Formats: sequence, structure tokens, C-alpha cells
Amino acid sequence: MATVLNFSSGAEEYIINGVCVRINWSDQNLYTRLFGLKDAVSDLEKEYSEKINALESIDPKTFPKTEGGEVDVRALSDEQCNTVSSRTKTLMSIMTEIDSKVKDELRSAFGGDADIDGMFMGVNCMAVDAEGNRILYNFMNAIEPLLKEAAKRLAKSNEEEVNGLVGNREQRRARNRRVQSGGTGD
Repeated sequence: MATVLNFSSGAEEYIINGVCVRINWSDQNLYTRLFGLKDAVSDLEKEYSEKINALESIDPKTFPKTEGGEVDVRALSDEQCNTVSSRTKTLMSIMTEIDSKVKDELRSAFGGDADIDGMFMGVNCMAVDAEGNRILYNFMNAIEPLLKEAAKRLAKSNEEEVNGLVGNREQRRARNRRVQSGGTGD
């Protein structure tokens, strides 16, 4: 029979859009991954924009119009329908690819078992909300205050640890001086 051992990893639990996420803010590697995530997302967004801009443009002015001036979808030629369909499929493919890459980066930043797709409620993270903000940036803006507060706590903890090491070093030096001068060191 196996013995089960559990220990505290220092992680705090958050519910993000109904998904439990464990984050250990004292893990210095987390900050490295999150700051790397910012660069990675920036690069992926540039890749996304370049791919979208490289798509064959469609000039809706060339499409047949209804009397109200709207595009008359029923009157599109086969070629126009194929162009729109092909471009739409390519656009969807690009969005899915970038969404997958960004969520992989997030998964890496927060740990491999994080349900990133659940946190985004299945929505493509490159999608926008009603105000035109990327869903991804809404998420990043939501965790930013937690990140800043945790970084302050970590810096204070590191400072206390350094001060403790310096204090211990001074105590060791004083003990060594006493021993060298013939004392007991205690």
C-alpha cells in the first residue's frame, strides 16, 4: 500500500470565470514566465496581424447591391462566393492557430494543468469584447493587480531573507572571533 504525502506548495487558489487556478506568487519562475508571456503574445499578435493583412483582400464595392445599398448575397457570383468562403476559412484557421499558440503560452506560464480554455470559457482569446478589447488583454488586466501585489510581497520577503542572511553572517563572524580569542563561541 502506497503512502500518500502532501505538502504545501504555497499556491493560492483563484476562480477565474468558474475555473479554479492555482498560482504560487512566491515562485520567481512564474514572473519570468509571465514577463516572457508578454513578449510571446506581442510576437504572436504581430504574426496574427501579418497573416490577416496578407490575405487576399475583398472589395465589397464590386459586389451586387440591394436597392437599400446592402451587399446582395443571393446575387454574388460563384467566384465571389468562393473568394469570400476561402478567405473566411483562412481567417478562421489563422485565428484558431494563434489562439492555440497563445493558450499554450498561458498554460506554460501558469502550469501545464491549468484549464486555460475553460478560463476563457471556450472563447478565442484573440476575440474582442463589446468595447473592442481583446479577451486576452481583459484577462491580463484582471490579473495585473494580483501580480503587482504579489511582486511587492516577494520583494519584501527576499529583502527579509537577505537581511536574515546578513544578520546570521554577522553572528557567525562574532562567534568565530570569540573562538579565535580563546572563548567558547557561545
